[in-house]
Amino acid sequence: MTQPVVALMQRAQDTGFIRDDLPPGLAAIMGGALVQFWLDSQLEIRAALAVTGDEGLSDEDAIGHIVRLLRAPSLRADAP
Repeated sequence: MTQPVVALMQRAQDTGFIRDDLPPGLAAIMGGALVQFWLDSQLEIRAALAVTGDEGLSDEDAIGHIVRLLRAPSLRADAP
């Protein structure tokens, strides 16, 4: 599974979709780790949000945040 994912990240970097200041393997690992954190930490996330009464993120919003971390700066919504 590693080889196809790293190759996918490399193609995404080549097209300018994913930031190129990270090796593609590291970008793949970081993205996967953030998704795994999101999935594994739902209980802790809900408990932390309950302290302030904030609403949680939908899965789509969480993935959107992860993609923004990995996306090339020129494609980010907050880019100048």
